[in-house]
Amino acid sequence: MEALILSHALDTNGQNARYVRAAKKHGRDKAVLKALAIGKDDPAGVVARYAIAAEKLGGLSIRSAHKASHYFQFPHDIIWDRSTELEIRELADRADVIHLNNSYRPVQRFHLRKPTLLHHHGSLFRNDPSHMLRVAAKNRWLQAVSTIDLQKSAPDVLHWLPSAYDIDALAAFGKQHQRKPDGRVRIAHCPTNRALKHTDLFLAAVSELQAEGLPVDLELVEGKTWEESLKAKARADIVFDQLMFGYGCNSIEAWAMGKPVIAGADAWTLDRMQQEWQQLPFATAYDTTLIVELRYMVEHAELRQVWAAWGMRHVRKYHDEKPA
Repeated sequence: MEALILSHALDTNGQNARYVRAAKKHGRDKAVLKALAIGKDDPAGVVARYAIAAEKLGGLSIRSAHKASHYFQFPHDIIWDRSTELEIRELADRADVIHLNNSYRPVQRFHLRKPTLLHHHGSLFRNDPSHMLRVAAKNRWLQAVSTIDLQKSAPDVLHWLPSAYDIDALAAFGKQHQRKPDGRVRIAHCPTNRALKHTDLFLAAVSELQAEGLPVDLELVEGKTWEESLKAKARADIVFDQLMFGYGCNSIEAWAMGKPVIAGADAWTLDRMQQEWQQLPFATAYDTTLIVELRYMVEHAELRQVWAAWGMRHVRKYHDEKPA
């Protein structure tokens, strides 16, 4: 079975490219093929036939094409421009399933009438979900979201689709670039948008901890490559993500490298996460408690180990390439 991921703009954080790599590694695995056939309902045996077809054709193949140039040098598959337009059309014609990334324009462009997943990401969907929900419902597309908070507008319709990572590779990277113990506690933060990530509040909290005399060092990564942000997280003892949406790729990468994460979300999202996982993988903070959580984790090394272990279990279960 072949799937094509089409993005009219960015491949957010290189997530689609990671699905491509995961399929190359695990697409012939029978456990993956069985997972593709699992669903609440299977009208007319459609899903079952996909599973049978995938068995006959030798597995799952995924390709990804996105139109805007990748930023921060995230991994990518095909850049969608004039030179690749024909290749993408051929892939679209051949694909069994179309995976739309944050936009339905590729379906209009290529006049596609195939089983389709509309995958929502970030602020583009968060700020105005109603339009995309109507379009998907009208076309009877399956819908998924990249983070739990995005389910809020239609929790019974929007499925959570975890981002896929090579956790073993990230763990090895973390060991390669970790710093030697120096009696200091280093906190890393890698925002792409200061306002959304509560960066100013975080910086003020760190400054206050330093003024109290705690052995705290800050590593703030902005406007640098993805690899540089990974190295910063590998050198850190604690990683701060943000306080609005739960967690994102920064947390996944940190957990895979054995780092504890401090993050936060609104009450609905935290409750949904508890229902989904039973155990939150991050130390929860709010704008009024961030400095308290930071101070407590700085002062207690054993607590950092506990949160790091919970985070690692979480990414192994949900974000490693094969299950994702």
